[in-house]
Amino acid sequence: MKKTFVAALLGIFALVLSSGAFAAEKATPEEVVAKVKEAVKLIAEKGEAAYPIIRDPKGPFVWKDSYVFAQNLDGTMVIHINPKLEGKNMLGTKDASGKLFSNEMINGVKASPDGFWIEYMWAKPGEKEASKKAGFCMLVPKTEIFVGSGVWDMGLDDIKKAGF
Repeated sequence: MKKTFVAALLGIFALVLSSGAFAAEKATPEEVVAKVKEAVKLIAEKGEAAYPIIRDPKGPFVWKDSYVFAQNLDGTMVIHINPKLEGKNMLGTKDASGKLFSNEMINGVKASPDGFWIEYMWAKPGEKEASKKAGFCMLVPKTEIFVGSGVWDMGLDDIKKAGF
């Protein structure tokens, strides 16, 4: 009886620790804003030479459960963790809820080039089902390119509660 209790207690303890570790692997809104600003600065300084650094799956712009992407204002994806999306025009692409999210991103960075948040549905890397995502987008100064990233399982209400 005592061994069963100890084993159950150890199992619960391991579950709590692993769920805490999993939670620590989720990107935060603060990290997303910082990574987007860092990528914007890198593209502003290096131009297209920055692209391989940003798309590198082992580099600083792919972290925890998130990544940075870049898109032209004409809708063409320039950098994405999924190479099949690079070169694809995203205008008219709808998310799982029917939102023209790429169009909204473009309109958003035109209205707020220093950054804005958007909520949309997008599949996490390696998954097929879409999840709620709050994305932060920012225009690269003196270019037709914007950079974005996001946090999963958060919406705009959650972002506002986090102080953004």
